[in-house]
Amino acid sequence: MKNYLVLLFGLLILCSCNDNDTLLNEELPQTWQLVRMTGSIANSETTGSDMAWQETIVFKINRKFVKTRVRDGATTSASGTFTPADPESGNIVVLTYNESNTLRASCSGDLTEHLGATEDGTTLYGTWNACDGPGLEYKRIN
Repeated sequence: MKNYLVLLFGLLILCSCNDNDTLLNEELPQTWQLVRMTGSIANSETTGSDMAWQETIVFKINRKFVKTRVRDGATTSASGTFTPADPESGNIVVLTYNESNTLRASCSGDLTEHLGATEDGTTLYGTWNACDGPGLEYKRIN
């Protein structure tokens, strides 16, 4: 099953290699909302209020971001800087957090989180599912 997920993740990266590096060079600020979570178990997709938490990422004009998560009635926020990444890498944006936190959805041991985008630029997706985290998909709401 893990091999299948790694293959699927690789295909997603290949499909996302395009000119979306300008996605976050458009008008800012932009707010992206978590709209779908998937797990490694078949039929484990959740959306809307059925998700384990609600989350937004706000990309600001000064290359800063704020990620906010609401879980079980508690709101947690984390912030840092973002860098549009080389689309050849399959990542559209790299978030670098100011400090270690529970909101960083990443396989790496550092303070970064990598996001990709669908070819049409309407969905950002996390890469945490490559190491058994949930698949996270975000849609722009402004």
